[in-house]
Amino acid sequence: MTDHDSRAPGGNRLPWPDGWRWTRRRERAYAARGVDGVRTVHVAAGGFQDSGVLLPMKAMSPWWALLFAFLGLVCVAGAVVLLVAALAQQQWTNLIGFVVLGGFGTIFCLSAVAVTRQRREAVPGLRLTPARIVYDGGTRQSPVSIPWEEIQGIRLFTNRYGYRTIGPRPWHNWFTLEVKDPSAVLEPVGHRATRRLAENLRSRGVVAIPDARWQMDAVVAYRAVLFYLENPDGRRELADTTAVTRIRNGAGHGGLS
Repeated sequence: MTDHDSRAPGGNRLPWPDGWRWTRRRERAYAARGVDGVRTVHVAAGGFQDSGVLLPMKAMSPWWALLFAFLGLVCVAGAVVLLVAALAQQQWTNLIGFVVLGGFGTIFCLSAVAVTRQRREAVPGLRLTPARIVYDGGTRQSPVSIPWEEIQGIRLFTNRYGYRTIGPRPWHNWFTLEVKDPSAVLEPVGHRATRRLAENLRSRGVVAIPDARWQMDAVVAYRAVLFYLENPDGRRELADTTAVTRIRNGAGHGGLS
């Protein structure tokens, strides 16, 4: 997948992320969203206030909650079946399937909860500040505030879900933020159920975003988060328009490459 690039503004190109499914049509669809919605905003979350850069996302239809809940329950049920089979038959290779299905189940269930708790006035998105990333899914629950030093990494993966009249279900590329201690991130902002679910399935992911959710180029969003995760000294610029310019430049001079 690294052989392909994502078109950025002005003809610049960013490398396509490892772990995401590439097609030319998908690349064009990402690029068509552009980066016009990236802007500097005031960020307030759990007593924390600062200026930061908004990477905008779309508000989701309530019907997505039903789909995510169904897929989550199917994955969790499959994980339980594999676990029981592994314990009963002592076929420990089934544990790999348990972990995989359990991870997918966690992500789908978290997504279902998020969709059902949307706030009409909210502007969903990731807000990058010099001190932390704040994820506001537009829900009635408090935004998830993650100090940069608590982030363990970014996990990218691809799976199929959704409805299509003819042909297989569509592929979706996912972006997950994994942290060192999910309880420390989720518990203080009231995400107790989410925290317990993550603990039970041994997942470190606290934020999971499908590509269809982004209101901007998904590759640029990923590269922006990765750039500031890997360049702590550059985070100071997230408080002003310097970061907005950098993100809009993409792979160009002074951009994210």
